[in-house]
Amino acid sequence: MSPLYPLRVLLLAVVSFGILAGAIFCFWIWYDRSFTEAASPSHNALRADEPPLLSSDELDNVKLDAPTVRLLEQQPPSSRFAEDVPPWVFLLGGLALIALSFGGTLPTRLLFANPKAQQVTQLHVEPILINRPDGSRLSVEVYGDSNSPTLIFTHGWSMDSTGWHYAKEELSKRFRVVVWDLPGLGKSTVATNRDQSLEKMANDLDAVIDRTCQGRRV
Repeated sequence: MSPLYPLRVLLLAVVSFGILAGAIFCFWIWYDRSFTEAASPSHNALRADEPPLLSSDELDNVKLDAPTVRLLEQQPPSSRFAEDVPPWVFLLGGLALIALSFGGTLPTRLLFANPKAQQVTQLHVEPILINRPDGSRLSVEVYGDSNSPTLIFTHGWSMDSTGWHYAKEELSKRFRVVVWDLPGLGKSTVATNRDQSLEKMANDLDAVIDRTCQGRRV
């Protein structure tokens, strides 16, 4: 597994939530412009044939008391987002973002796919099961020519042997590749006493080496 994989997953989650939030925002703007304003026109709007109540000079001389000023300061700003954009544009934008959000793997491929990457080859062998004295059972897979030098791969905590896919695919052409799952992870079962100490894992690795390697060990 790539060290940047968790960061890529987090970035994909942020982008996904951003797309969904953008769609909701577009639908809200479209609804507000199309229905709310049509049903409730602004009470401040004046008819074209209605003269203004006060002239500009009179407005400049108007003085408001402190309670009125505080009330006006508490009112939401009158400026609106993209006021000159027609409402149907937001409707189309929201539909497009919803289609992108529910487009399956399309957003992932557009953001993270490598166009030059080769198609993943599915490798499959029957696992070797090693029963341990503590009740755990280790799942071991072996790839490559049995006469080639043996390489054993041990994955990190919270992962499993599938993280070695590309290593198996490439190195099994020249080596005998052995991958295994730590107890309690992947296809391996945990010990009956729930022991997951480093000492146990080292003993389990030694058992894998004894089962899969012959001759001199490096």
